[in-house]
Amino acid sequence: FVPHLMVMGKTTGGKTRLLNTLSHVSYRAVVSASATPASLFRMIDAYNVSFFVSEYHGLVKESQQQLDNVVRAGQKEGEKVTRAEPTQTGFEPEVFDPFSHIGIATQYTPADDIVNRCIRIRTKPAQRDIPATIDAATGEAIRNKLLFHRFDLLRDSDKWEQAEQRAYGYLAQNNITGRTREKLLSLVTVAILWNHLDDIKPFVDLVVEQDEEATADSEDAQFTQVVKD
Repeated sequence: FVPHLMVMGKTTGGKTRLLNTLSHVSYRAVVSASATPASLFRMIDAYNVSFFVSEYHGLVKESQQQLDNVVRAGQKEGEKVTRAEPTQTGFEPEVFDPFSHIGIATQYTPADDIVNRCIRIRTKPAQRDIPATIDAATGEAIRNKLLFHRFDLLRDSDKWEQAEQRAYGYLAQNNITGRTREKLLSLVTVAILWNHLDDIKPFVDLVVEQDEEATADSEDAQFTQVVKD
């Protein structure tokens, strides 16, 4: 599983700035204001990018729905996106792998099943002066450090597997299951690898609280619809 990020807030709240900042430390990051679903899953499949969409709310309804489908399929390893591609003799099916880190910035809340697949961050206008540009040198230093650790883990995969099993145990001990477990697993695994499990606990508690609130809101909405029907 990989966590997806949803940044929600009104205009001038810093959503795009946050995605651009993350792009400086992420693995093969792409930030796009207008992404077609076709380009999204093709780029992920071909180049294994971290894809950030900064203007989800500005996409036409059909593009939003197709992008939602990529988000649904991109969280779990092994899920695929299929398309019929035109050829000289007609159409041929093609299969793409959209599994990757994805970030979405939006001014309003998307559908429930998209929201509950993402870790949510709400933004608001800054109360202090924000630098006009991103500190690229610091970002590069952080990214190089992360790439070193990534290489080290790929070279010695036993470390990751052992930490992942500990992460499963930690989540089970705290009664964290289902989609919440999927969102938190890799983040808790990294926290264990770097001996920062205690530091990440407030974040884990916040994600659990958000998901419980989202479930309650969804149940209320369903109940209201049943009563109306």
